[in-house]
Amino acid sequence: MDANSTHMTYTFTNNHKINTMKTSTKSTDSKFSFPSFTSYFPKLTAVAAIITTIIGSTFSTANAQDAHPGEAIFKLKCTMCHGQNGEGIAIFPPLAGSEWVTGPEENLVRIQLRGLMGPITVKGKVYNGMMPANATMTDQDIADVLSYVRSNLGNEAPPVTVDTVKKIRAEVAGNTTPLTVKDLIDPLAVPEKPDVKIEPTPAVIPVPEVKPEPAKPEVKPVPEAKVEPKPVEPVKPIAPAVVKAGNPGRALFKAKCVACHGANGEGIAIFPPLAGSEWVNGPAENLIKIQLHGLAGPIEVKGKLYNGMMPNNAAMSDQEIADVLTYVRSSMGNKADAITADMVLEHRAAAKANPAPVTVKDLIDPTIAVDTLTGPTELEGFKPAQQNSSGNVIFWTIGIMGVCTLPVLAGLAKN
Repeated sequence: MDANSTHMTYTFTNNHKINTMKTSTKSTDSKFSFPSFTSYFPKLTAVAAIITTIIGSTFSTANAQDAHPGEAIFKLKCTMCHGQNGEGIAIFPPLAGSEWVTGPEENLVRIQLRGLMGPITVKGKVYNGMMPANATMTDQDIADVLSYVRSNLGNEAPPVTVDTVKKIRAEVAGNTTPLTVKDLIDPLAVPEKPDVKIEPTPAVIPVPEVKPEPAKPEVKPVPEAKVEPKPVEPVKPIAPAVVKAGNPGRALFKAKCVACHGANGEGIAIFPPLAGSEWVNGPAENLIKIQLHGLAGPIEVKGKLYNGMMPNNAAMSDQEIADVLTYVRSSMGNKADAITADMVLEHRAAAKANPAPVTVKDLIDPTIAVDTLTGPTELEGFKPAQQNSSGNVIFWTIGIMGVCTLPVLAGLAKN
């Protein structure tokens, strides 16, 4: 073999070795690296599953702990008037940062059981709405929702217990007459308990030396001067106040109704209008029942649905209820009959036996009119035919027309 063939052989052999080495290296790397990663993959998957389980259970536990039992009740019953975050709406005061919320818990429980009416100052602003009673809620529900409000919305106060609600419910004894601020404890006047430091008692208490007092000089009594009584002038009688004439129900309406229904009965927010209302002009029995029982649930007024709550005014006398209802039924564009105290008295006993609020189902539908034929009808004055002279006139008219047309008909027949 010559030098060239020898070089070619060597080159081919070396190239073949190099390629063989590269191939074996690749196969070796593939042989040892891929199976090793595959063997660790199940272990890594198991570890990831364990971590995921731990994290998931931690978050679910945290969410379960964060869910306050009173939050759902707050959203259902309180946000409509006090706002989603307790910021207050229109005439209804805020709960967030309120001194009444963080004050004595007895106030909040009593308001829930009896309701609240009249002006109240919250965070320096006066509100004059009306809070209906929630006495139908259980003791646990009341405790939960009050505890939620007192520990959220920026408030920090201890929770309210079920035992506290039970105790105050027994004291209320079913009385649902709304409270006023005068019936509550002023949250700003509650004294704070001072920290009393008890000093340690020394082993030996020094007794101060007692010196005898010097003798006092004798004092001679001074004779009393005689004072002659002066004649008392008779008190002049005060003239009785002059009572101005006027509608007695107007003052009651302004004191008890305008906060929710407006000064002119136009309605406010969730409270329906009284002006031109079919319920005001409808059966008087409906208005009397609402005054004595209160009203709960949805009601349609002038084509619009309202879902507020009307507290009862059973604490008013029969005459006061009659006066305010008569005023409403005779003003604000309404025209309906007056209501008397005797009409209210007829429903008073039923309201005492069952003071629960009524719903629309308990009332008479004012849109269904009941027609009664008590007055004159269009049939009155009708006279039978034999007594009406117009019948004779018609008879003679037809006869004359017949006589006149007979010759004409005969001529036509001959042709």
